[in-house]
Amino acid sequence: RMERLQGNLPEAYALLESSSERQTDRTREILSQSVVKAQRDYYFLQKESLQKENRMRKTINLFMALFIISAFIAATIAIRRYQEKERRHNQDLIEAVQDLMEKNNGLKLEYIHLGQENYKALSDLCNTYYRTEGRTSQANAVCGEVRGYLKTLGVGESRYPALEQRVNEQFGDIMKHFRQEHPNHREPFYQTACYLFAGFKSRTIALILNQDEQNTYKTKSLLRKEIETEATPHQKEFLLLLDGASR
Repeated sequence: RMERLQGNLPEAYALLESSSERQTDRTREILSQSVVKAQRDYYFLQKESLQKENRMRKTINLFMALFIISAFIAATIAIRRYQEKERRHNQDLIEAVQDLMEKNNGLKLEYIHLGQENYKALSDLCNTYYRTEGRTSQANAVCGEVRGYLKTLGVGESRYPALEQRVNEQFGDIMKHFRQEHPNHREPFYQTACYLFAGFKSRTIALILNQDEQNTYKTKSLLRKEIETEATPHQKEFLLLLDGASR
């Protein structure tokens, strides 16, 4: 302004131009600093926002993990309680079945013994018949009546099929099961087994089947050994009848 008042216009214009350029540079510098500050603030805010999001994500993940663990623990406890309940229920059922089986076995044993007692009485009668046959006229008369009684009951080599049928009817098809579960034997072996299951004594069986008494004992020993060795569906029933026959 002083140069203009003094009339030195070129110098005044040069100074004005220089001042304008300096102001422009200063403005650019300020704007540049403002942009840098704005970018720095933006990056800071973005970083802070990301950090908040990360903290929030970690918190959510932690809650999710805790929820999953809690749900797993609750499910495990529920499953174990259910399994324990089922185990107790199954145990109760098993005990009930065992109790019923024991009662059923007791009744079955009592029934078998009762049936074998009838056959044992018949065995004793048959034994008496063979011991007294042909000795006196009185014995002959008694033996004749006994012979007719034995034939009626189906006892004797010629009437054996009737005896096996009766044994099957009385002891739950025991001979059918025995023939199926112990095949490859000759007929005398099955007949001896049938008489033993019915409760006949070995001496009486030998007399009825016209066998040597020692052979009958051998057959009985082989029968027991085979039944005890081979596990079959009716193994217990076979042994039960043999034990009853030994009484």
